[in-house]
Amino acid sequence: MQRALFVAGALFVALLWSVLGVHLAGDRARELQRAQERLDALVGGYEAGTRSALTLAEFALRDIAHEYRDYRERPRQMREALARIKESTGGNPAFFDFAVADAAGEVALSTRPDSPPFAIRDRDYFQFLAGRPEATRFVSRPLASRLAPGRQTAVFARRIAGDGNILLGLALVGLNLDFFGDFYRPDELGHKGVLALIGRDQGMRAYRTGERIDYGAVLSSQEQLFHRLAEAPAGHFAQMGPQDSVRRFYSYRTLDEFDLVVVAGMAESEILTSYHRRRLAYVLGALLLTLLAALGTRALHLRLHGIRRAQDAAHYARLLFEAGDDAAGFYRVTEDGDFVIEDANPAFARIAGLTRGELRGKTPDAAIPDENGAFRRQMLERAVASGEAQTYSVQQNTAQPPRSLLVKATPIADRDGVIRHVATFAVDITGHRAGEARQRLYARVVEQTASAIVVTDGRGDIEYINTAFEKLSGYALAEVRGQNPRLFRSEQTPPERIAQLRAAIARGDDWQGELYNRRKDGTAYRVQATITAIRNEAGTLTHYLAVEEDIGERYASDEQRRLLTQILEQTGEGVMITDMQDRIVGVNPAFTVLTGYAADEVIGRSPKMLSSGLQGRTFYQGMWRALLDTGHWSGEIWNRRKDGRFYAEWLAIGAVRDERGRPTHYVATFSDITAQRRSSERRDRLNNYDGLTDLPNRNLFLDRFRHAIDRAEREPGRLCLLLIDLDAFRALNDSAGHDTGDLLLIETARRIRRGMRRADTVSRLGGDQFAVLIEDQRDAERLPASVERLLGTLARPLAHGEHEYRPSACIGIALYPVDGLDPDALLRSAGDAMRQAKALGPNSYQYANAAMNHSARERLAIERHLRHALERGELSILWQPQIELASGRLTGLEALLRWHSAALGEIEPARFIPIAEEAGLMIPIGYWVLQEIGTQSERWRTEGLAVPRIGINFSAQQLRDANLAEALSATLSGQETADEPSAAAGAARRFALEITEGALARQPEESAALCAALRRSGIGIAIDDFGASFASLAWLARLPIDTLKIERGCVAALPGDAQACAAARAIIAMGRALGLAVLAKGVERPAQADWLRAAGCEQAQGWLLGRELPAAEAGALLRPA
Repeated sequence: MQRALFVAGALFVALLWSVLGVHLAGDRARELQRAQERLDALVGGYEAGTRSALTLAEFALRDIAHEYRDYRERPRQMREALARIKESTGGNPAFFDFAVADAAGEVALSTRPDSPPFAIRDRDYFQFLAGRPEATRFVSRPLASRLAPGRQTAVFARRIAGDGNILLGLALVGLNLDFFGDFYRPDELGHKGVLALIGRDQGMRAYRTGERIDYGAVLSSQEQLFHRLAEAPAGHFAQMGPQDSVRRFYSYRTLDEFDLVVVAGMAESEILTSYHRRRLAYVLGALLLTLLAALGTRALHLRLHGIRRAQDAAHYARLLFEAGDDAAGFYRVTEDGDFVIEDANPAFARIAGLTRGELRGKTPDAAIPDENGAFRRQMLERAVASGEAQTYSVQQNTAQPPRSLLVKATPIADRDGVIRHVATFAVDITGHRAGEARQRLYARVVEQTASAIVVTDGRGDIEYINTAFEKLSGYALAEVRGQNPRLFRSEQTPPERIAQLRAAIARGDDWQGELYNRRKDGTAYRVQATITAIRNEAGTLTHYLAVEEDIGERYASDEQRRLLTQILEQTGEGVMITDMQDRIVGVNPAFTVLTGYAADEVIGRSPKMLSSGLQGRTFYQGMWRALLDTGHWSGEIWNRRKDGRFYAEWLAIGAVRDERGRPTHYVATFSDITAQRRSSERRDRLNNYDGLTDLPNRNLFLDRFRHAIDRAEREPGRLCLLLIDLDAFRALNDSAGHDTGDLLLIETARRIRRGMRRADTVSRLGGDQFAVLIEDQRDAERLPASVERLLGTLARPLAHGEHEYRPSACIGIALYPVDGLDPDALLRSAGDAMRQAKALGPNSYQYANAAMNHSARERLAIERHLRHALERGELSILWQPQIELASGRLTGLEALLRWHSAALGEIEPARFIPIAEEAGLMIPIGYWVLQEIGTQSERWRTEGLAVPRIGINFSAQQLRDANLAEALSATLSGQETADEPSAAAGAARRFALEITEGALARQPEESAALCAALRRSGIGIAIDDFGASFASLAWLARLPIDTLKIERGCVAALPGDAQACAAARAIIAMGRALGLAVLAKGVERPAQADWLRAAGCEQAQGWLLGRELPAAEAGALLRPA
């Protein structure tokens, strides 16, 4: 009956909890699904904000790269360009400062005020972009950067490439990592959520959870995130957080163009908060139902069990009182496993201090509240669990007097074999136990004490030594028992002390003092010994007790401290000790001698007070990185004495650590090496520089030459070597004297230096021979102009006293890698070319390569004939029509300059215009062109023809003419300017200046001022060859332009080239957005015209639509059909 009752109750409870479990599992799954959907939305917003900031930075860095290509030799203009670009970002909080680094990794220009130059060549972003020509951008891991001192920064770097993808430098911006962490919203992600920006290199850029922000941690490649990235660019996963072991659900998306991943996560515990509240309510309800079922079942069970329990009570009572004088207790085992006293005999009541009636119903702890309650209960439980009697002893220290009891707990089973009672019987063994306890205590004290103990009998024979003495002496007890303590004596103990010890023992007195003893291995050790005479109850001396303390280490430590102090006081090297807060806590006398500061002037101050300022932040960062990684650093450093003088020192710094290996102080030792350094610098100067001209000598020149060749091999480029030899120098030296010769050499060196770039290396190789190494020489055709200017500079008269000398020189030119692959070969080639130049006469130059000589002669011929082209009437204007694509209507004419030389024939504009610019001829030619255009357009109008707008090409050199705007207005509007201003403006509106994008970008300030002046005069402005250069779009948008002309290279690739199509569409869309007309150049095929018409391009020109025409034929186009 009872069994069936329990089975029914159990089935009800099982069914209840099964239903509850299924419901809770479904509820949890729905809660997690809703959280994942919220995460997807949040990570989408984070991705959009991050991408927006980085894209803005990308545009700014691209503008910096464009500016740097033009201004890298003009720091002032480049600095102004950086400031403009930073301003164009509108103070975006995602950015700190902008900067630009050269190809050697040196940052000399930034938008940070008063920022000194610094090097980045050891940074990961520089090494990545310098070593991978195919890479364009890189977002670094968090680092300490001068772009934002003291802030958490990542550097966004963009590669600046020149022709042939050669590295020119890097455009840089410091990213504010706090900005990316500020996307975190606790009301959306919770207080344990995560928002992270992570690189595909596994480096964490920013990681925020709650109020904690981390930067720079490196994740394991085994993280689930990287496995997921290999499968899909966006998705979900769940894992324990790598930083705090909190389980979270994550959503991620990639920013592929920046090699970054944005991740958002929510803690499982916070996601399931409302679920947990509901679960608690459900569980409490189920528990209540379970409890009600259990209580009902138990009530029925108790009614059935009550009769049997009454039948057994009389039998248990008889057993209880058979115990006699022993304390006997009778415990009932309750349903929850506790014990309750049903009865006890008088002996038990006496121990408990209660009556039998008071004992009934009490637990063992309540009946006898002493310190043995837990142990007593454990023994009762063991008796019930094992079914066997348990014997144990307890000490009742709270009893008065304290007593020891030996107890036996016997389990008693009912008729069904179930143990429902335990009978205990206790015997008082207090007297016997006390003696044993004392003996054991004394033995433990002697054995476990840290002091070394020796016990001898009255005759002095050893009876006992403890463990501490065994460790100290090396002897075991068995080896010394029965022997005299003289076994341990060392000869280092003074004889008089031994005599005092023996006298005290002979008198039976105690003795105390220092002794030197000898270990088993023969080594001596020092102890503080106390010897005590032990007597029995009758006063008879029975034993001696010697207690010894090892004081060797203490004495050694004191001695070592005295020695170290003496060394520090007497050493000639300065010593400085600092604590972990970078405060000076100690210095030695040599420190005062070397620095001029007394100890009381520096104690408590920072070592920074000694800084000279000659080492930058990078130097100190490297020093501290080494100290933190290895615990020591050494190297040369410049510091400042108290009197302000700089001195060089060799400095070594080491960490002092405590017993757990943690640094507590730093010790710096240094010596003054200023004299050695000055001497070394003088030797280096003598070894590497010419004493007369102060130019690098042959030794230093060849070293730089080899390094330049190494760089040219890594970053393909052309080197140029100029070998310069003065004409008739020996004769001048012999006739005018060595002083005059030296003066000529010094002045020649000065003139060469002033005529070359700062980046070029100028050297005196010996005698009257000089060399110039030009790196990054890309435009070989422009080199002759530079060489001719240099020859002209060297040939200027030189006055000395009452005499005037007219020096001259010849130059040989060799190019790497055409004329040689190493310095010796290139010097030989340049020497051969220089001798050929000598054969041509003074002030001549020659290339080592015959083809280059031909090119140089051709260029000189073009320049020579071009100087007379105007006066000979060799220049002319051709007119090319500009057509509206939709209707075929004529919308304009472009005036094109042409030159037919009587001596050289037809010369292409691309050939003669650059030479005209270098020779300074474009300004007069430009004025002639303006005059011709004005005259011809007026002639057409006089004939009654409707003249469309005329486009006029202008070069970069013409833009530098300060009078250009005024001349344009006056020339193009004819005589109407003075009498009829409105008519003059109307005439000007019939013209448009066509200026290339590159020319505008090279001179942004002058270009902006010119465009504004032209617009005021009514002259239109068209950007020619748009898309061929790299001008800033933001800057171009601010100029008062009205037309964009798509460059012919882009048009030539249409419609088959996808990239050209995309570029053309972008230009057309930009023109439409800014309200500008768009015209395509070089349209030669119908397919090109059809594509442009469909894409929305309004106008075009090219051979398909009309070739260049002389004025008479162009005028025919203007006549009505």
